[in-house]
Amino acid sequence: MRPTFFSIALLSLGLLSAQPGFAAQRQWLLSADAWYAPRDGQMVRQLQPVSHAVEAWMAQPGANLAIRYPGGEEGTLWARELRDWLVSLGVPSKHVRLSPGFARQDAVAIVLSGKGDLY
Repeated sequence: MRPTFFSIALLSLGLLSAQPGFAAQRQWLLSADAWYAPRDGQMVRQLQPVSHAVEAWMAQPGANLAIRYPGGEEGTLWARELRDWLVSLGVPSKHVRLSPGFARQDAVAIVLSGKGDLY
């Protein structure tokens, strides 16, 4: 099959990969303002970044989620609690990784990556 202009443009933008089985990363930002409201299971499920990340994870067997969070005690507590909520929503803990050092102090990122991708 001959590549089209559209597929070449997507490749050049990094939206597709020439590697078979490659899973493009997707990222959702969860703001501190949204997170620090009183939380229960229903509220967490309704947070769009959380629900979108879990839905995307479910649609991609073998995928992983990384929580990129700001450093320090507050960031660590936030990331650990978010991981616990993701597990309660059905994502096995072995598919959730915590990754400190996110540049923003007012948000965490939930990143979807395919099986075997570095995240």
